[in-house]
Amino acid sequence: MRHEELVVVGGGIVGCFTAYFAAEKGFRVALVEAGHLGSGSSGKSAGIHTTQLVLPIDIQLSKRSQEIYRNVATESVSKVGFLSIEPYWMSKYSKKLLDGADVRYRVLSNGELADWVRWMRIRDYEVGLYTPDDIVVDVSGLFSILRERLSGLGVRVYEWWQITNLDAGQRVINLERDRLSFDYAVLAGGAWNRDLLAKSGVWRVPTLVYACQVLSFNVDGNVFDVPVFIEENHVYMRRFGQSSLLVGNGFALKLKSPSDCPPHPVREFIDELGQKLLDRLKHPENYRLTGGWTGVCSSTPDGRPLVGQVPGNPYLFIIDGLDGYGIMRGPALSQDLIEYISTGKAPATIEAFTPARFTNFAGEPEEVIELHSWL
Repeated sequence: MRHEELVVVGGGIVGCFTAYFAAEKGFRVALVEAGHLGSGSSGKSAGIHTTQLVLPIDIQLSKRSQEIYRNVATESVSKVGFLSIEPYWMSKYSKKLLDGADVRYRVLSNGELADWVRWMRIRDYEVGLYTPDDIVVDVSGLFSILRERLSGLGVRVYEWWQITNLDAGQRVINLERDRLSFDYAVLAGGAWNRDLLAKSGVWRVPTLVYACQVLSFNVDGNVFDVPVFIEENHVYMRRFGQSSLLVGNGFALKLKSPSDCPPHPVREFIDELGQKLLDRLKHPENYRLTGGWTGVCSSTPDGRPLVGQVPGNPYLFIIDGLDGYGIMRGPALSQDLIEYISTGKAPATIEAFTPARFTNFAGEPEEVIELHSWL
């Protein structure tokens, strides 16, 4: 049995950055992943990373995470900006939030917006909010870079290792072919955290597990470079390659377990998204559905993340409930959690997102709470 100061469970964006920041602090770290790094939901992300969010704390997390990507994995980042199409009244609140967070933006009038996105039908009450410093992350390239960074810091990475049990009292993680003892452990397995902690008798994580879905389209002609979000119908889209478009709309398919996630988008989602696109695209005949995929996400009863100490377990920590926005929240939250573990002083994010707020909560949320949009 090996002993590590800190064991991270989960090799997605959150797990990799948690291991990275812990190793930078001088911890001896092991990271355990059931597949390969990025093989879970992180690797299926559309890669959109914007500061146009509705919670001030999320905007700050997103800004910090963008800077972390630029510093740690520059090659995976493309600065393309982000365009939100929203009612004029809403733009007043959006501007106030961005001003408060010192985020650069430009407001496009209805006429300017229509000129920017000539391929789309724009309502006469809509304007555009453009944030030029926003990015997209190449998640496939990101994990190659993170593997190299972790190796350089001496992190021991266990890929394709299944965890059979977590003994919180003995501080031991049982693997199929080995055992790891630890001083501290961080559960960064996303929607899979719930099953591991429940079967180990540690805690019933108060999350709702659901499938996120995205479709890919081949487009005749040029594809708009800037990712777009339409507030009215929650449709988002971004260019993927030279002539492809990734499209989603936050449609949440509730699951009993992550293993129940369908391998492909469901018909209801395809039909709903197709109708929304038909309503907005001027030439829908130029868009041909070519495929799609799914990923598993988790949401808490109040829609905010879970970050901090697992209730009643001073050596176990968790990052969960990122609601499909792990790419934006994850790096900064990972940094804050390691700061908390190493110093014992909780940053503002740890205080705001503490799991202790759900100590007396039983069961799971009934619905996914969407905190990424005004509507």
